[in-house]
Amino acid sequence: MHNGTKSEKNIIDLIKNKEYEYIELCHRLDKNTSGCIILAKNKDFLSNFNKLISEKKIIKEYHAIIKGNLEKQKIKIKTKNKLNLYNSKINDNDKYSETVIKNIENYKNASLIKIMPITGRLHQIRIHLTHIGYPIANDEKYGNKTFNNEIKKYGSSRMILHAKAINFTCPITKKRFNIHAEYDYEFTKLIEKLKGITNA
Repeated sequence: MHNGTKSEKNIIDLIKNKEYEYIELCHRLDKNTSGCIILAKNKDFLSNFNKLISEKKIIKEYHAIIKGNLEKQKIKIKTKNKLNLYNSKINDNDKYSETVIKNIENYKNASLIKIMPITGRLHQIRIHLTHIGYPIANDEKYGNKTFNNEIKKYGSSRMILHAKAINFTCPITKKRFNIHAEYDYEFTKLIEKLKGITNA
């Protein structure tokens, strides 16, 4: 979900029409990414939430199906260089980015992983994973075409990246929020099929 996209406008318009006069997205998801999304009902919350983001006080957790099996249970990717949006390579002289990856479950030629982005660069998760050789299933921009075609045979068409959880302390009420989103039908069915192939 990007700034100004049709899907974003539809979500905001739908909520505004039904419940609130003011509603704005606090953050965005890449197109075809499912999961948690936080919306602000007033400008004060939006401003304070943006401050939490800049201070790295928002903890986000993503889950994804990737090509291959991780060589280690946990991988930390750090770079002080630019994330190239066109060929997934990392170039010199740009902003620091960091992503932590943990293995959840291995399948035949695929894995379910947990991803914790420490920074929030554009397409950071997708580029980092492709850069180290583990592209996300059905990522048409940075992924592996052969692997994507295999995944599509199992009935899955969208990118298999899910915003599983967001944890933060409300800047206004000081209440701690641990927000979770279950996998959608497509994500769940793909896991079932990959398990079946692995255990066959």
